[in-house]
Amino acid sequence: MKRFFSLVAALAIGSLLSAQEFDGQSCTSIMVGRKASTDGSVMTSHTCDGRYRTWAQMEPAADHAPGTMHPVLRGTMHTSFRGDTTGVRLMGEIPEAAHTYAYLNTAYPCLNEKQLAIGETTFGGPDTLVNAAGWFRIEELERVAPGTPSG
Repeated sequence: MKRFFSLVAALAIGSLLSAQEFDGQSCTSIMVGRKASTDGSVMTSHTCDGRYRTWAQMEPAADHAPGTMHPVLRGTMHTSFRGDTTGVRLMGEIPEAAHTYAYLNTAYPCLNEKQLAIGETTFGGPDTLVNAAGWFRIEELERVAPGTPSG
């Protein structure tokens, strides 16, 4: 447990020292491996420390017919309720998997029925890494990956 708190403290101090400018929309991920917990449990948590949606829903598992297309969306993190499409844009479509797992749909979809979890930690990277024409942002990658059997 002492190692865990030392690691968390080191990460927090490192984040503070390397912060360029705080815009109020950063995220925090904490992961604990089996050797760092007292009972061998693996734990993870994630916070959306910004102005994101507050609703969550379990999306059901589904089977899809051959040729079904999956919409790639942008702007889903700021919706007010499940069917809200305010500010949401269709970027394109990709082939849908034959079967998709149930998953927890949050601002950043995070966990599927097989206990596959995914998270991210926002950082202020260089502008040269931004691709305004790119289809996928992290929230959409996280919506596609946990529901897909090969994901």
